[in-house]
Amino acid sequence: MRARDLLIRGMGALAVLAVANAAVWAGARNALPRQLVRRAQQTAPPTHLFLGNSTMASSIDEAAFAASMRGSRPLNAALGATGPVEHYILYRQIQLSRGAWLVYGFLDTQLTDAPEGSWSTLTGSRSLVYFFDPEIAFEMYAPGGSWRSRLLRAASYVPVLVNRGAIWGRVERMRRGLEKLGQPPQAESRFGRSVDFSLLEPEPAEFAGRCERAARDQTPFSRPVAEIFGRATAQGNPIVVIEMPAPSLHRQRCYTGPAWAAYRQHLRALMSGVGAIYLDASDWLPDDAFSDGLHVNKPWAALFSARLAQWFASIPGPAFAKVQ
Repeated sequence: MRARDLLIRGMGALAVLAVANAAVWAGARNALPRQLVRRAQQTAPPTHLFLGNSTMASSIDEAAFAASMRGSRPLNAALGATGPVEHYILYRQIQLSRGAWLVYGFLDTQLTDAPEGSWSTLTGSRSLVYFFDPEIAFEMYAPGGSWRSRLLRAASYVPVLVNRGAIWGRVERMRRGLEKLGQPPQAESRFGRSVDFSLLEPEPAEFAGRCERAARDQTPFSRPVAEIFGRATAQGNPIVVIEMPAPSLHRQRCYTGPAWAAYRQHLRALMSGVGAIYLDASDWLPDDAFSDGLHVNKPWAALFSARLAQWFASIPGPAFAKVQ
């Protein structure tokens, strides 16, 4: 191949890549995390900010909460398929008045697990780390300027890499649509196929060992969780940490033994140290409240939110009054 032909093909490839990057960048302006942050910035500061992953996202009905607690302005900033690093970054984007509540939901050992993230896993909702405060995320996921940190930083400049999850998501939806042809329908929730979430159920012995080690070693909050609580304390935002509702099967497999009891006691001690209120809501809902093995369906989310609002209304003290 002549040099001239090679140059022309190379320039053509670069042009295609440039167009693809521009198109993906334009589409990413309306990504769900950006929509959420824009909504928060365009409305009055919330009185109750809810953070967490899909267990919190599915459980909080803002309208039901507000109807049950007059004058409240709840904001559900929880996102599915995210971790504490993403929650901390979202929290930094949302302005809270002094005295507003920070409500953080967790499941299992989420509060003490070390943050895990790499170029291969920071896709979908987790790609928000590239949109807001990327240097904070890079340092938490790859401390010390490692090669992984350099890889994340380099990828952040290429939209088709940052938002590849959205592209592959469309391909996956097409693939699954074809897969359904001629097959019986499978149960799904708004977060995906129920069977996929059943695969996330931890193995009981491994889970118990993880709890025992964390309690024995007095494992502290992970860095992003500690940062979330530290920011809330500095801003004068009282903290409620909710052990999120879980189906009875999960509670029986994971929460009934001495390992979880020791871990829960350890969490209570950690929360006492930051002045947080621990609310165990793991058994607040029956099994038919869950659309799959993990997420609360919409009718029960409204009931859960109303009950949670009533719980908040019963807490004495001036904190809520400060943000009326």
